[in-house]
Order: sequence, then structure tokens, then C-alpha cells
Amino acid sequence: MGKVFNAIIQISVDKQDYRQSRYFMQRLKKFYPGHEVIKKWTSKLTNQCRQLIKKAESSYKDKKYREASSIIKKAAVVWPGMPGLSKTFNRICQRYQILRVGVLDQPTNATPPIQSGGNSRYLELTESRLFELDHMEDIPHYRTKYFEKWTPTDLGRQVVFDLRPGRSYWESQPVVSSSDLISTLKNRLNPNSSLYDQRLQYFIKSISINSPHQIEIVFSHVPLKPEALFRFPFPALVQTKQTGKIPNQLKPSRFKLSQRTKIQSIYTRVKPEPNELKLGDFHLSEINEKKYANYDKMVQGLIREQIDLIPKVPPAMARTLLKDERFFVIPYSVPEVHVIQFNPKSKAIRNRQIRRAMAYGLNLPKILNEKYLNSKPYLNARITSAPFTMNSYAFNKTVEPRSFDLSAAIPLVLITKKKLGGSLPELKMIANPEPMAMKAAVEIVRSWKQIGIPVRLIDKNDETDDWDIAYRSIKMTEPIVELWAFVANDKQHKIESLTHLPDWLRGELIQLERTGNLNSAIRILQNLHRHLYEEAEYIPLWEIYHHLVVSKKVSGFSKYPISPYHNIERWNVTPWFSRQYQ
Repeated sequence: MGKVFNAIIQISVDKQDYRQSRYFMQRLKKFYPGHEVIKKWTSKLTNQCRQLIKKAESSYKDKKYREASSIIKKAAVVWPGMPGLSKTFNRICQRYQILRVGVLDQPTNATPPIQSGGNSRYLELTESRLFELDHMEDIPHYRTKYFEKWTPTDLGRQVVFDLRPGRSYWESQPVVSSSDLISTLKNRLNPNSSLYDQRLQYFIKSISINSPHQIEIVFSHVPLKPEALFRFPFPALVQTKQTGKIPNQLKPSRFKLSQRTKIQSIYTRVKPEPNELKLGDFHLSEINEKKYANYDKMVQGLIREQIDLIPKVPPAMARTLLKDERFFVIPYSVPEVHVIQFNPKSKAIRNRQIRRAMAYGLNLPKILNEKYLNSKPYLNARITSAPFTMNSYAFNKTVEPRSFDLSAAIPLVLITKKKLGGSLPELKMIANPEPMAMKAAVEIVRSWKQIGIPVRLIDKNDETDDWDIAYRSIKMTEPIVELWAFVANDKQHKIESLTHLPDWLRGELIQLERTGNLNSAIRILQNLHRHLYEEAEYIPLWEIYHHLVVSKKVSGFSKYPISPYHNIERWNVTPWFSRQYQ
């Protein structure tokens, strides 16, 4: 028996499966507690663990904290019962904290306007915006890490921005001067720049530098939401090569993608925290995203303590995990709105009757319940009539969602076919690759085919700008600023991007831009809600509140998060021996 177990343990050690080797040692110990094979391997593994601890301590003294963290975790796997290991483990892992995240996808060059979950997380980690959304109540509230204060004068026509002269130790962003900020603004006001923003140029009359830490902006038109107007990434555009298929146009200002494989993306702080801090003052140093095949495997990894966080789980899983005291299940403060968007450049979809037929031909309650929610009732999901949340100031409560009506859809299709010579062109549709959304997208395509509208769902791996319809999930928190870009599918807010709209509807959007009164803007927005819906310029589907699931050893996160990594620089991960080391 000793020879058999010795061989099995040797194979496990050769594969570096130390947990399995300890398992066989325990089995042998049940039969022969003092067997020489147990003594032999106990001595070997404790010696190996001791050497790893010394190596980790050496790396820690040399300030190679990431390396030390990796080595001490390996020591914990080799022999977790080593005397003194726990204390060393906690000290090293508290200095270099790693958040392990389970995801379904990685950053890619997703076809616009689709924003995959991997891309959204990548941009959230690497970009820092002049103004960021802090929390949502009745209206959005903003925060900034760049300005000490901003003082409007002359009834809002002029604003003096005072830049912060320093940074908190936990912030990754560099200290910026007035000239740095002016450089970015010039790029956004330059028509030849890829960052050109026509809306910003419309509002800004002049910019001047008062001091190295103060700039003054004079507006030609008073913006209703100055914070939302300046909610763009900073610093300025830099020329960098793309890493694989990752959008990498802006210089990372918070975290940077330091390593990537087929199943893993590792982000590290751009600016590490100072070494002289007390051990308890350090925050998260690294985010390690691990790709899983599906949600089931991801939740299994969470329960086995292989990961600490899941950005989003299906509603049924959220209900189950709510009962588990090991995790926090936190609802996002802003719902995700699912909407069908039409490509303004597509001639095939500019026929109003075919768009209305597509809207009437969808049995949205059935698709939501049977496909997206997988026949599991969920109170935080509801059919909507707008691309923004029902709690938004822009939502017109008198606009009710369309009913499923084949008697209206089929005649509209037949009339359109007759006008086009007897047949409709095949429409190409792109969709959010997230599994729940993809199931709904497949059913939507099937519903349209049943009423005679040929639609082909483009494979998620195909990169193409040639599309007619897009199934999107969005979070539009500031419709005053964001509605134009959504309707026109144009982030540069050019007037010519609205040419596909009727003159009267285009006039309402332009009027929204030029109004200086908030009450008037809200009235225009609510009229736009009704008119855009009646014209079927898009097809709103439903809004749903998703949940973030996080282990209770993670702290510092927001109780009402806007996004998965909201306020990530202040998070902490408490080190401990998890079951994977036992």
C-alpha cells in the first residue's frame, strides 16, 4: 500500500496538484498513521513550502510585491498547515491585493454601436473622465477627480475651473496642469481630430488660462448640464498600438492592461500606492479577470472561492445567491435598457411602415419571460417605451408600450412589399453577445421572419460596419446630452447625422440643444419621447435591474453602484486562506 500511495502522490506532485497529494496522504494515514511514506512526503512538502516562504520574503524586501504575492500563494497551496505561514500570507497579500473576477468575455473590437461587457469594463478601468457619474437619485449627480471647484458666473455663461494641485495617495491619475487640459479641449474642438465634438464647439466661445491650475471657459450658449458636457475621457489622445483586438486609443489613466491570454486579462494600477503607507491603508493593486464558458461555471467558481466577484448574473441566479450569507448581491442603481436601434445609414430600413411592422410583430412580454428570464418571474424587469429608464426626467408616462398586434404588422409588411416590387431585402442584425440577450435576439429574428420580414443575425465574431439593425443594452443616464448621439448613432453630434429624420423631428432635437431652461428641456424631451416612439425610430424592449455579486471579503464598493468597477480604486480585498488551499 505504501508503494501504491507513494506513486500516486508522486504523480500529483509532478502535476503540481498539491491538494490531491494531501488528499492521498490523508487516506494512507487512516490505515497507517505513522507510515514512512507520510513522513517522507510531509518532510518534502514542508521543506518546499519553507523555501517558497523564504523566496516570497526576499521578493517582498526587494519591493517586488506582485511576485511575492504569487510565491506566497503557491506556498499556501503546497502546505497550508505550515507554522507561521498564515501571518506571512496575510501581510504580503494585504500589501498587494488582487481582485479575481469571473467574466464571459474579454475586450474586443466589437461592431459599433454594440458595446460588449468586456469593452465596457476595459474602458471603465483604463479611462478616467473629467466628470463621472457618482450616483443616481431623481437626477444624476456627478463627481470629479480633476477639479477642486468650478464656479459659474455671468448667469452660467462663464465658468472658472480650479484644478486640484495634488492627488490622494490611492488615486492613479497624474496631477494635471491647465495646459494639459487645454490640449485635450483643443483636440475636441478641432474638426480634423478624431476626438472632434461638434456639440462642445457649439457651446464653447473661448478658453483662457488664468494660472497653471486655473482655466476659464466662456460659453456662447449656456449648457443645462455643464458636468454632462465635460463627461469625456482624459488625458488626450495618444498614438499607441492596439493590443490584440483591444480598443487602446487613450493612454491608461487608472489601471492598465498588463497581461492577457485567451482566458485571462490582468489589470494593474498605473500609479502604485506609496510604499511608506501602513499595511491597513493599501487598496486594490490588481484586477484579474478570468473567462468562464457560462454563468453556471462562473457561479461554481464563486462558491469554490476561485473568484471574488461576478459583474452580472441572470435574475434566477441572483435570487438564489441572495440566500447565501457568503456574498453580497447588490442591485445596480441604473437599470439596463434593451432596445432595437436602426442604422441611420441603411436605406433598407428607412421605410417607416416596415419599422412599425417590426414593432407590432414582437410579443415582448413573451420574449422577455420565456427567453430572457428563462420563464422565471422577475419583479425588476418591465416592458418600456423609451431607451432611457422609466424613472428618468425625460420619460413621458402617457406613452404606453405597443401591444403585440399581427393584424397591424402583416398588412404593413404586405403594403411595403408591394411598393418595393413584391419582396423585401434581407436585413442584417447585430446583437449584444451576452447569452441572455442573444437568446432574446434569436427569438426576435424568428418573430420577424414569421410576419415576412427577412432578417439575418450576424455572427458575433464577424467584424462588420454593414448592418441594418442592432440589439443593444444601454444605460442612458442623461438624455439631455445622450439622446442625440443615440438617435443619430454619432458620438460627434454632427448636424448632418440627423438628415434621416423628418424636418420637424430634427428641429425638436436641435431645439433641445439650444434651450437654456431646464423645464423647457424636459418638456421637449418628453415630446421627443412620444414622437420618436410614434415614428418607430427605435423599438424599446424592456428595462431590467441586474445585480453585482461580490464576496464578503471585498470591501469599499458602493452600495448603489452605477457600473461593475464603480469607485474601484478604493476597494479592499481581505486576504485569507480559502478552501482551495486546504
